[in-house]
Amino acid sequence: MAYQELKKKDFLNDFEMTEDLIPDFLVVEGLYDFNNQLKKRQKFFDKIIFESKSNFFFIGEKKGLKIGYCCAYGPTLSGELVHQFAVFGSKIIQIGCYGGLQKKSNIGDFLIASEVKALDGVSKFYQNNTEKILPSQKLLTVIEKEIKTQRLPYYKEKLISSPTMLGESIKIIKSWSNAGFFGVDMETASTLAIANHFNVASASILYLFDLVIHGQTVLDKNTEDQKIRKLRDEQMMSIVFNVIKNYRE
Repeated sequence: MAYQELKKKDFLNDFEMTEDLIPDFLVVEGLYDFNNQLKKRQKFFDKIIFESKSNFFFIGEKKGLKIGYCCAYGPTLSGELVHQFAVFGSKIIQIGCYGGLQKKSNIGDFLIASEVKALDGVSKFYQNNTEKILPSQKLLTVIEKEIKTQRLPYYKEKLISSPTMLGESIKIIKSWSNAGFFGVDMETASTLAIANHFNVASASILYLFDLVIHGQTVLDKNTEDQKIRKLRDEQMMSIVFNVIKNYRE
């Protein structure tokens, strides 16, 4: 048996998880501080009903909704977890941060990816055309409506997913900006490609962490920027919970 042939029962056995725990949605966040992030996100839930032994994900309840949360950095690790939950039939929401590629944007601006170009090596195993990977339009509409309801700053624009952050040069960043991409992340393309492959709804909502078009990096320390990031990080979970509550197939 090849890995691609593994089924729902195989992954349930691997997780030591019962089928009744499968969540309606999996929220995937592209960060590498796994342990601290998982603990931080658990505080937003009413209760935790399952924690994986790998420590990469948990399943919780929020106002009666069963929601999975996964913290995984980069398309390889996040892609494997998205694959497993897409096999379960869970819908997928990618959250996290992006690097700003357009000068008109500001720290904390939300980005709903209208389409994504994949530069990673994962997406092409799930979708032939990696130049333009699309989210679920129905889920996208619910996200946009929720952000408008909360009166938060946002753009609905093209995103590009890079396989590496440290490999991004000024020349590369400017070429992405000139090509019309609004932001860059690492996980969205593979998340959407995998979800599309398994025919489950998916979308991405990110907030601007650093303006890479201005030469800013995650190592830059600015007190005001950090306050905005902290606020957006908290607002992100409010957006996600309301989107999941209001989404209908």
